Amino acid sequence: VKIGEGVEIHPFVVIYDNVTIGDNTVIYPGCVIGKEPNGAGITSRPLVYAPDTVIGSGCAIGPNATVFCDVKVGNHVLIGDNSSIRENSRIGNSVIIGRCVTILYNVKIGDEVEIHDRCHITGNVVIENNVFIAPAVTSCNDNGIENRYYDEKTVIGPTIRHHATIGAGALLMPGVEIGHNSMVAAGALVTKDVKPYALVMGLPAREVKRLEQNESWEQS
Repeated sequence: VKIGEGVEIHPFVVIYDNVTIGDNTVIYPGCVIGKEPNGAGITSRPLVYAPDTVIGSGCAIGPNATVFCDVKVGNHVLIGDNSSIRENSRIGNSVIIGRCVTILYNVKIGDEVEIHDRCHITGNVVIENNVFIAPAVTSCNDNGIENRYYDEKTVIGPTIRHHATIGAGALLMPGVEIGHNSMVAAGALVTKDVKPYALVMGLPAREVKRLEQNESWEQS
């Protein structure tokens, strides 16, 4: 384990081998860092991962959070209480991950992303820079409910392009692409791709408005 300057590690924290923690990071009580996944002999997805875990500088990891091995976390990242980040995931810089958020395997998250409380980010999801995800958003990666075997060619999560906004309680179905600078309304069920600068809402979600640049979350 490599621990940087000014790191605070509170009581009852478990840190496994091959973990690197950057300067001035705070790890609160009950956290587990660098945990290896264990399929208990019943999961169909093969567990493939590297042994190392990297937590960047200036991060804060809330009580009872779990960061698996083969996770790379950038600088100035907040990981909320009771959250979990699974193996093969990559988290950018200046990211907020709220309380009780579950981030599954092989998730790619860019810079300056906000994922608020109780969201579920399924496996094989891509989230680009400056995305805002409100509380209780759920994503899915497999339409084959009857198929109990893992197939990486068909198990594909959503892709959320830069500066998109996802409203509270929205449900994103497998393989959909949320276009850049678009907005998904609260409670929407997204079953098809969302075009850039589109506002969609409903069950299933349909485009109801085209957004101008000053109505989106785009930053200069």
